[in-house]
Amino acid sequence: MEARVTRMPFNKWKPIEIMLAVLFLVAPFVYFPNIGGTGLRIPNNITVWLVVNCIAWYSLYLIAKRQQLAKPKYFSFIIAFPVLATVSGFISDVANPVEWFFRLLFIWMGLLFFLGLFQHKLSQGRIDRILFVIVISALLQCLVGIIQITVPHAMTPVWFPSIANITVQPFGVFQQINNQSSYQVTALVIAIYLISRPYIHQGPFWKKMVLFIFFALSAYIISLSGSRIGLLSALLAIPLVLFARWSYLKKQKNLSLIALLYLIGGISFGASGFGTVLDKTEQISEGYTASYRVGIYAVSLDLIKQKPLFGHGIGSFKKVWQFEKAVFYEKHPDANLIEQYVTHPHNEFLFWAVEGGVAAVIGMLLVITGILLSLKGQNRYRWGVFVAFLLPIILHTQVELPFYTSAVHWFLTLFLLFVLMRINTNINTLKLSSSALASIRIFSAALLMFGTTFLIHSMKANYELSNIKNNLWNASAAKVNPYFSHLLDSVQMKTIFLYNHREGKKQDIPVYIEWAENYLSREPSETMFIYLALAYQDMGNEEQMCRIMQQGAGIYPQNADLKNGLNYCDN
Repeated sequence: MEARVTRMPFNKWKPIEIMLAVLFLVAPFVYFPNIGGTGLRIPNNITVWLVVNCIAWYSLYLIAKRQQLAKPKYFSFIIAFPVLATVSGFISDVANPVEWFFRLLFIWMGLLFFLGLFQHKLSQGRIDRILFVIVISALLQCLVGIIQITVPHAMTPVWFPSIANITVQPFGVFQQINNQSSYQVTALVIAIYLISRPYIHQGPFWKKMVLFIFFALSAYIISLSGSRIGLLSALLAIPLVLFARWSYLKKQKNLSLIALLYLIGGISFGASGFGTVLDKTEQISEGYTASYRVGIYAVSLDLIKQKPLFGHGIGSFKKVWQFEKAVFYEKHPDANLIEQYVTHPHNEFLFWAVEGGVAAVIGMLLVITGILLSLKGQNRYRWGVFVAFLLPIILHTQVELPFYTSAVHWFLTLFLLFVLMRINTNINTLKLSSSALASIRIFSAALLMFGTTFLIHSMKANYELSNIKNNLWNASAAKVNPYFSHLLDSVQMKTIFLYNHREGKKQDIPVYIEWAENYLSREPSETMFIYLALAYQDMGNEEQMCRIMQQGAGIYPQNADLKNGLNYCDN
């Protein structure tokens, strides 16, 4: 990681560098008001995937052109998780085929992106430049966050990422403050590392100034956010990278001292405003309390015991956890479980243990083994740098779901993993037949064409769903899009029911009941139980109404509507 290759001229940007710059500097900042949630429901995730699709195509093109495959020494450990997750997904139940397909596609495309990075022969100097681009992207996120906490939502344009009543949080484009914090801490660690690199201290003054400004604004945003995982990862990762690069930072005393002053200034301003922001955001915080997390973990462990080997199936968590929650309440009536509908245990290992079983967990452990083996033989200073790079986002995955809400977090982690593992790269010459070469070219072209078409279509579908009041029955793209069609069906069916319920009509209620009974296994939320119970009541079927009320109250015992419904049934 040192200066032996950084002195080589690299003024001309390689195509992969341009693509990565677009990935981090442009794609994450595409925004329009949206339905929120995870995956492609967030617009900038779609644009991030568009760029990644191009990178995957270009990397496959180079493999076919050179007939060489570059891969890290311990690649077999890395590929173990996608393979075992796929095997587990095929063997266990498929609760939701669409979610099953996209989850596996998410993993395999990530692997293709990671492997593709090795094909471009990036020198350390070029890697430093891309790391600097990542710091600039985080700086832009800071500026977005500052505007969010200073300019009222009503005064921002429609294309600016702001949410009504939540403008007091500097969440950037991530729509979630902890995503902003873990991204900022990662970039902060990278910036400290870059201070010690020739790319910065031998570079023009403007690069140094960018880093100084970033130190101040990033420290301000992290301190102001009050994100516990952000602060914890900063307390662990920053001392680690300082220890690892201390001998180099001492040689740049002036740069290091100025950076430290900017950092302290940002922390001071952020800490001074933290109390005010905390008061304003307390009522809208979505963070789980410690007791809620313990309850989520306890129910998840019971699910793991039921199907330990291959799990309950990819995409099954939302269904099985909610219904197991009712069983847990029966065994532990005084349990303090979260009342809301839970879609993720907020711990990546638990999530895959429930859905993919021991097979998926072994795959994850093999990935960790591959990373540790890649560090074998490296000195403690490189260990410190690499661990500090990965620590903030990895810690974040143990308390929330950053990869599902922010695609840029996923690809940033894979890029940093590439930086770690590129030290031991093996280049294999491929003796491919003409038909094999043609197959690779056809596959890569199809990947580019179909992937781009689908993602652009998904952007249109997302926009239609974001303007659902005007396009409920004219959302042509959302209706046929495999990722969004079930969301549109859900909105349409619920709208049909509410209209009939309000107007006292029964004509379409049986259609809704049939749909809701099937959909309840996919979305066992409070709303679904209440609507279905009311639908049975409208049809005069109180026996089925009470069945649904009882089932729903077992999962959500504190819900006032379900409690009132049970009282009615008891009397």
